[in-house]
Amino acid sequence: RRFPAWRGTKVENLARHISDECLTWSLDPALVLAVIHVESSFKPDAVSIKGALGLMQIMPGTARFVAGLVNRRSPTSEQLQNPFTNTRLGIAYLAWLRDRYAGDLPQALGAYNSGPGRVDNHLKRNHGRYASLVTRDYIEAVLTKREHFRSLGVEFAGQAEKESG
Repeated sequence: RRFPAWRGTKVENLARHISDECLTWSLDPALVLAVIHVESSFKPDAVSIKGALGLMQIMPGTARFVAGLVNRRSPTSEQLQNPFTNTRLGIAYLAWLRDRYAGDLPQALGAYNSGPGRVDNHLKRNHGRYASLVTRDYIEAVLTKREHFRSLGVEFAGQAEKESG
């Protein structure tokens, strides 16, 4: 499946925004695109049966928590479905989880999918090992999609210029 032309469109602006947020939080943009793909299939108006909203499927309570972390006002549900607001908070949350789990990406992704409390409980019960069957398929799907986006050459805006200069 091909993406639509990105030049001069709202999608191009969103791609730039995601790239900028990834630079701010030192996250791989291919990982963020993979999360978006698995969570919402790139549908900004997606709503899960549990109430998660937008491209990165953020729960309203999580959005309030992350907004506090990044010194922003808590978004309304309508604002959370705005792709720019949603990805700003979703990327910050993913970076927070990465840091909370000391860079262990499967644990961070498991927590993104099922919540950090569940991952923490699973780690306690399994002597620090994370192997939840509930999130294993999710983690594998995200990591597979990340490799797909990497193979397409997804990178930070300006990264190629920095590396060649």
